Amino acid sequence: MAKQPPAKQPPAKPARRLRSGRLVRAVLVVATVGAGGALAYLPVTQYMELRGHLVEAEAETEANTEAKREAVNRLADSRRRNDERARCFNTWVGVGEETYVISGLLTCDD
Repeated sequence: MAKQPPAKQPPAKPARRLRSGRLVRAVLVVATVGAGGALAYLPVTQYMELRGHLVEAEAETEANTEAKREAVNRLADSRRRNDERARCFNTWVGVGEETYVISGLLTCDD
């Protein structure tokens, strides 16, 4: 049997290089997302805070509106009572009105 020549061996693979392109791309994506989040954080938190203040202001406005409505009603009632008292003592006459006094017909005690 004849001797066979030794089989060719494939050349040795060089040491695997670090694929820096993918790593750099991943770092850039993470940095971009992080920077976007950091830039959006302050306006978003201010928006949320302002929404809270708006809700409080609206509640305060409703309370003040109700208090004003009650005060206007009390004022109207007190003016009406004052008018009645003034007419009772015959010392007040409204603008454009005439008054006549008939003794014994109506007193302040009625």
